[in-house]
Amino acid sequence: MFSHFFIRFIVIIVITFLLALVLLDDLYIKGVKADQLTDYQALSQLVINDLNAQPDNQLPRLLYWQSVLNHYIDQQALTELPLSEKERTELEAIGHFIDVTSNWTVDDITLYFINPRCDCVLVMQKNPGNHKIWETYLQAILVLIFLTLAALIFVYAVGNKKRVKDLTDVYQAYGDGAFDVRADEKTPMPYKPFAITFNTMALQIKSLLQEQKNLINGVSHDLRTPIARLRFALDMTRNCDSVEQYRKRIQEMDLDLDELDNLVEDWLFYAQLNGRSLPIDSQPFDLSKTIQLCLDKLTPLFPSISISYDALPASIHGDSKLLTRAIENVVMNALKFATTKVRISLVTLDSQLHLSIEDDGSGIDTASKSTVLQPFVRLNNSHNVAGSGLGLTIVKSILDKHQAKLVISDSSLGGACFTLVF
Repeated sequence: MFSHFFIRFIVIIVITFLLALVLLDDLYIKGVKADQLTDYQALSQLVINDLNAQPDNQLPRLLYWQSVLNHYIDQQALTELPLSEKERTELEAIGHFIDVTSNWTVDDITLYFINPRCDCVLVMQKNPGNHKIWETYLQAILVLIFLTLAALIFVYAVGNKKRVKDLTDVYQAYGDGAFDVRADEKTPMPYKPFAITFNTMALQIKSLLQEQKNLINGVSHDLRTPIARLRFALDMTRNCDSVEQYRKRIQEMDLDLDELDNLVEDWLFYAQLNGRSLPIDSQPFDLSKTIQLCLDKLTPLFPSISISYDALPASIHGDSKLLTRAIENVVMNALKFATTKVRISLVTLDSQLHLSIEDDGSGIDTASKSTVLQPFVRLNNSHNVAGSGLGLTIVKSILDKHQAKLVISDSSLGGACFTLVF
């Protein structure tokens, strides 16, 4: 590919150079003729006047002027001149004619001026001298420049070929599932943006594959418990001795089905969030009012937990449905793990809104703070707490879509503190 490109490029350069010589040579010759006419018109008249003043002594005067001017000078009849009919006609019409032949280092210039006294023509020709060394030198310089350009172009083409091959190898590695391979982001332009894009794509694909793996593992694990309870309750209905026992088993099965339904809903919602197919309807809404509605909804479910709420009126821009779900998940998490008390506060710090939700439970150890936001990760003290293990992961995904963040710290109440920063 690059060999053909290199050959085509050299051919184009040569053709362009030749075209430039052909097209510009006429302009150059016209300029030389104008300059020579200006320089020699008065000088030729001086020589002609001198020859006319001494008609019997012309040869010595021609030799004199040849030595003085270092030119070949002669006087010939019009019919003896080596000119074409068109050139002879031009000479007769305007009284002078200049013949220029352009060479590498020096031009061959012959000037013709009509002498009206003798009906002949004064011929003046510049002595070209010996310019072979200069011609060789100039040709060598041109060849050297051409070879240098060719070498630079070849090196550039080979370098581009290598960089394309490197990117192709990375692409093929991704096709083979090796998403840990990275393109060299230090590669020069114009390949640097491609390398950065390749690496970003690999990170995203690897993240999606890991999320898919976690989802499959979590689903297979969390489905077993309610399904096992359903199977056990179904088996127990065969041994019921009364209608009351039968109703109790049916009620237990109904609760297990509710748990399964909640699990599936969380899984589907999480997949939708991370699949980037969920549209964000960003509008201004009252954050303080949303928090209060969440508390009104969840407080009756935990009558033994005391909830304190301290917040000033505040509004933000975002998707009210998604952010309401995120707040509900964090508040629900705090109520589940609290012993007796949950404290909620909304304050403004450094032009940011900080919604802090604290509990007086057993808290989260330092090692678990870095993993608790991962999908299907459950703490050691959560085995007896119902849930899919996706609540906080869903919260983080929602906040990421709103350029907000979730900070986990220790609470002064003794438990954990989850802060939503908008």
